Amino acid sequence: LSDPQDIIGKTDYELGWAEQADLYRAGDRKVMEGGIDLLNLEEPQSRTDGTVVTLLTSKVPLRNEAGELLGILGIYADISDRKAAEARLHLLSAALEATSYPIVITDASGIISWVNPAFTVLTGYSREEVIGANPKMLKSGEHSPEFYRDLWATIRRGEIWRSEFVNRRKDGTLYTEEGTITPVRDEAGQISHFVAVKQDITEKKLLQSQLAQAQKLEAIGQLAAGIAHEVNTPTQFIGDNTNFLQTAFGDLIRCLERIEEIAGAGEGGDPIPAAGEIRAALKEADVEYLQEEIPRAITQTLEGIDRVGTIVRAMKEFSHPATEKVATDLNHAIETTSIVARNEWKYVAELELDLDPSMPQVECVPGEINQAIVNMIVNAAHAIADAVGTSGAKGRITVSTRSLPGEIEIQVRDTGTGMKPEVRDRVFDPFFTTKAVGRGTGQGLTITHDVVVRRHGGTIRVESELGQGTTFILRLPVSGVGAEQLASG
Repeated sequence: LSDPQDIIGKTDYELGWAEQADLYRAGDRKVMEGGIDLLNLEEPQSRTDGTVVTLLTSKVPLRNEAGELLGILGIYADISDRKAAEARLHLLSAALEATSYPIVITDASGIISWVNPAFTVLTGYSREEVIGANPKMLKSGEHSPEFYRDLWATIRRGEIWRSEFVNRRKDGTLYTEEGTITPVRDEAGQISHFVAVKQDITEKKLLQSQLAQAQKLEAIGQLAAGIAHEVNTPTQFIGDNTNFLQTAFGDLIRCLERIEEIAGAGEGGDPIPAAGEIRAALKEADVEYLQEEIPRAITQTLEGIDRVGTIVRAMKEFSHPATEKVATDLNHAIETTSIVARNEWKYVAELELDLDPSMPQVECVPGEINQAIVNMIVNAAHAIADAVGTSGAKGRITVSTRSLPGEIEIQVRDTGTGMKPEVRDRVFDPFFTTKAVGRGTGQGLTITHDVVVRRHGGTIRVESELGQGTTFILRLPVSGVGAEQLASG
């Protein structure tokens, strides 16, 4: 209606809401005949444009001073917007209740005001036990005070916090969750609540650990044949030289015995025949050859023994058993891993080390970083092998290090095939590989990324163009001993 006067003198059946006229008349009769009030009824009403709104209706009897019924006083309010908002809230509430992700809402001071069923399933606490409590009841003791200070400082600045937590269930068992905490502001712009959305990743972490171990075993298996070859080569010539020395020693012993016989027989006799026989014995034993070859065989044997020792030490350092972070010389780690992976690259590439001697030690888990470095070297060797094919040519792998403010950088550069943009963008994705069957599971670089980024708080990126080779750039933060070394010079 465009004018309120348009309604005067008309019945409900003559207006736009004729469809609801019977409903309205039934309410009117209750008021008129029963003399009762009908308050806060929610009723639909059709409009001339075809839409239907919701009205909040109240009807009361209208009487004169004598108490005689004159009619009905009706008050109506369009509550369609409110009903739509309530429907949205109901949908949101139902979604939060139904989601499998645990959700916690706290007030600005961190006191829990709401949790969903998934939270109670994960933690073992009922809603009644946690409403009004502080989330610190879930603390496991696995995180430092600095961790929580950083968390609160971040969300109180109005920023979103994302991290992994190790928390404790009601029954005392630990679980790992991935959480996002988001500040919520009121109409005045002040932070009024925090919403934490969590995901139980305990099983995922276990699978990742098992997968990492499997990949490490796979890498060791791939390297084992190469290590066996690397050890076998010096061992072979150690054995050959030992056999030669055994034979040569027998020849020398026989020569000396012959000389002794000649010396004994020639006592008091003619020295000239004795000298001739000695020369003949020396010639028969090929003493000049032995004088030249025995020192060479001994030198080669000692070099072979040293080479085997170097390989064994490299393998021992590569498979470092430590699981905690310790101050580590990454230049030495790179030298070690290049030895371990030598059989992967020596047939297809020259490997150049350009290591910054001033680079400080880095707090890291040595075995994990060794694995990350060897993964990149092996990946570079495979890329070069694809590039050179069976031509017999060799590419180049360059591993370099340098110190940067607050961090160190490792680059592994190769002259291999390079990557298309779509391959480069997925190079760290789990199980993604362009290699032929039998040349890897596609997990090596994924685990390298996990080790560098998640386990050590570093960064890793790749620069590559098809036909131009590839460079992996790894950076790790320097703290503790390394930071002191940087500060001192």
